[in-house]
Formats: sequence, C-alpha cells, structure tokens
Amino acid sequence: MADVSKSFTFTGGLPARPSQVNQNYDEIIQQINDLEIANIKTALINAANGIVQLDASAKVPVALIPTIVEAMIGVGAVTEGKIEAGAVTQGKIGNSAVGQAQLKTTTGSVYVSMGSAHRTLPGGGWAFYPATKGNANYIIQIAKGSTISSYATIIYISCPTGTGNAQVNYIQASPPYEIEHFIYLLLEKGNIISGWEAPDPPWYGQGFEDKATEQDFPHPFIDKKDNQKVILVNPSAAFMSELKSKKKQFRKSYLELINEGNYMIEDKLEKARGKVTEKLIGKGIEFRKLTKK
Repeated sequence: MADVSKSFTFTGGLPARPSQVNQNYDEIIQQINDLEIANIKTALINAANGIVQLDASAKVPVALIPTIVEAMIGVGAVTEGKIEAGAVTQGKIGNSAVGQAQLKTTTGSVYVSMGSAHRTLPGGGWAFYPATKGNANYIIQIAKGSTISSYATIIYISCPTGTGNAQVNYIQASPPYEIEHFIYLLLEKGNIISGWEAPDPPWYGQGFEDKATEQDFPHPFIDKKDNQKVILVNPSAAFMSELKSKKKQFRKSYLELINEGNYMIEDKLEKARGKVTEKLIGKGIEFRKLTKK
C-alpha cells in the first residue's frame, strides 16, 4: 500500500498542535505505514494515547498490569461470584494460612443404653478421635466382632447397666439438607435404647473412598435387630431452637437432653420432606416428630 502522509498546513488561523499531539500523530502515521490494511485498526488502538501499548492481539500485556494491593480492594468487593472456578489453588495459599478457624467443623454424638452395640460414627472418615463419657462401667472401642460388608467408621459401645456416650468433632460437608439435623432413635418394646445425631447423615464420610449413600447406611444402627424400630425425627424450627438453647445452657448433647425423658415421640407418621427422607421412609424408617411431655 502507498504511504500515508500528513499535512502541516493550517488554515483559518488555527493554533499549532502541542508537541504531545504531534508525537502521537506521528506514531499513528508510522504504524499505519508499517502495517497491512487488515491491521490498521489494531495500530490505531495501540498508539491511541501512548499510555498503554497493546500487544498483537489487542490485549494489555500482563507485564503492564500493576500489582493490585490490598488497599485498592474495597470492603466486600471480592465476592464468591467474582472468583473463577479453580482460581484459588493450593499453591496460592500461604504457609500456615489455614488454621483451626478456617476448618468447617461440627459435632455429632451417639449413645447406647443398657446394652452393647455397633454404631456408625458421625462424620465417618472425616471425624477426629471421639470423646466419651458414661454413668456406669462402659466400654467404648473402634469395633468389636461385627460383620459389615462395606467400609465404615464404626464405634462399639457397651454399657450393661447405664448409658455410654460418645461425642465427635468432624470436618463437615456442605449442608443444607432437606432437614436441619439428623436425629435417629432406636426403639425396643417402645423404649428408646440408643440414639444418634449430627448435622450430616449417617452415610456421610462412610464407604469406600467416602462414596456411601443412603442405600448403604440409611441409619446408623448397624446391628439392629428385627424386633427394633428406627425413628428419624422430623425436626421443626421451634424444636431445634429449643435444643440449641438447652445444649448451650446445660452443656449437654441433643441426645442427652432427649434421653432425660422430657420429650415423647408422636404417634402420627410424617410425610417425606424431600427425596432423601422419601428414600429413608422407603427403607422402613419411621419419620416422626418429638414433642414436650
């Protein structure tokens, strides 16, 4: 293509152009002369103001982007939606940056009254070593002579004349589920003989590579007998609010509060609240409410 030339003739008494304008104009003319017609648009962008020179793809080179310091970021400016999936990698987390406060943990508990039994441990493979207590000669072990066809984190509780309790902290999944809290009760001849509770279901963290589902562990009572009945509590907002308040006030687990005899199981069967409770009901688990006596 023919070179583009510029005219320095001004009419009408127009003032001379400032030197910076001349310089930018010279750059534009030079780049137009050096490029093919197809690249003229990019050349005009590149020399538009002389502040940022774009690369061949009309993008700002990474080297020219200033480092964003903490003071430049407004409060609440970086939201979850603005972080690209996979953007925060392990290499971008500083040494010792993840402490106890950054771990999402919660607590679950289990008890056996006047007997011996195996139970799945709340949290499964994500659970820490359990804390225990009992009001009689209780024995608590990891497992003891139980046959089970799937990998599971199991606790064995033996308490012939009283109650053995175990409480465990574990790294939590990502609720919400369709019910706020999973509270299971095991009945024999109308009496509650065991209980289990946690914010996550009994299959969480269980199975080979933590892949268990409600089909594998619909309830935590591994060695349940045929004459025993499993109840899953349908927890109302008011019921859970009361339990949380009492737990904080009396420093007792939900199961301890229930086991003290202040609540009774309603006769009415509850309808499923979603797909999970529908499957559990299909497994023969009764979905009921607890109310004050």
